[in-house]
Amino acid sequence: MNRSPLAGFQPLGDIPWHKCLNPYLKQQGNNASAATGNLNTSKPNKVFVCASANYGGLTGPDSLSHTYSAAGSLNGINPANGKAVTENIPRKAVFRFGPVTETILVVEAQCHNVQNGGNSTNGCRSHIDWSLSSGLGCRNDLLAPTVATPHYLDWRHGSQSMEVIYGDYSVHPVKFPTAVANWTQLLWDNNNVF
Repeated sequence: MNRSPLAGFQPLGDIPWHKCLNPYLKQQGNNASAATGNLNTSKPNKVFVCASANYGGLTGPDSLSHTYSAAGSLNGINPANGKAVTENIPRKAVFRFGPVTETILVVEAQCHNVQNGGNSTNGCRSHIDWSLSSGLGCRNDLLAPTVATPHYLDWRHGSQSMEVIYGDYSVHPVKFPTAVANWTQLLWDNNNVF
C-alpha cells in the first residue's frame, strides 16, 4: 500500500514504530503470547540504538531499547482536521510538500524518562510532535538557547550534532544551529495544515 510504518500505536500500550518493522528488521527476541495479544513486545532491532547514546549511564544495544524518534512526517493525517498528528494511522509514503531530500523522517532523541514526561530508562519517545499543547516538542527544543536544554531532540555527536534520516532515505549529520535556522513545521510534518 506504500505506507510508512506507524509512528506509534496502542493496542496493548505504547508500541514504537521501530517494532512495526519487525518483518524486515527482526526484534531482539519473540515474547508474543496470549497476554500480549500475540504481539511481539521484545526490544526493537539493535540498529535502532545509536552507539553514541548514553541514557543515564546505559549505553549500547544490549542496554538500550531505541534512541531514534519519528518526526511528524511519519504521523498519519487526521481525517477530521488534516493535521499530521495521528500516530495510529499510517502515513502514505508520498511526500506532499517540500523536497524529499529535506523532509525529516527520523531524528536522534533523548531518553523518555521522568524529566521528559515519560517513564522509560532505556528508550526515547516513539515520535516527537512539532509542538505539544504543553509547549514542548521539536519547536520548543529549537527555541532553546543551547543544546543542553532541549527535552526531546538529542544532539549527542560532538555535543552539537545529530544524525537525521530524510525522505530520500539518506542519513546526514545536522548541527544544532543549522536545525534552528532551517527546520520548519512544514519540513517536520510534511504537511501544510497546522
